[in-house]
Amino acid sequence: MGDSPADPPESDRFDEYAEVAVDGRTVFRMEQLSDFHLSDIDNAVIGFVLKSISEDIESSLQDEYEMDIEETLQEQEPDAEMYDSDHDDWEKLFEQ
Repeated sequence: MGDSPADPPESDRFDEYAEVAVDGRTVFRMEQLSDFHLSDIDNAVIGFVLKSISEDIESSLQDEYEMDIEETLQEQEPDAEMYDSDHDDWEKLFEQ
């Protein structure tokens, strides 16, 4: 198994990125190499990590507010958008 890099990678090393904004405030950004440069195992590991993060968030919402992700979104009705570098545009995540 390889060693992890000592320093975080520079953002210009990545080909694609997406940002998520809630009420005009960026709250999350993810970057990755283009699909052309990723192997099946790369995609599987990325999927595993994203699934784990999602499960942790849902568990926290359930513990704190006794609601899952969908219930929280329905109750709060956030103004959420995602910027996708592939499309160079912001897209609404939920219809109000």
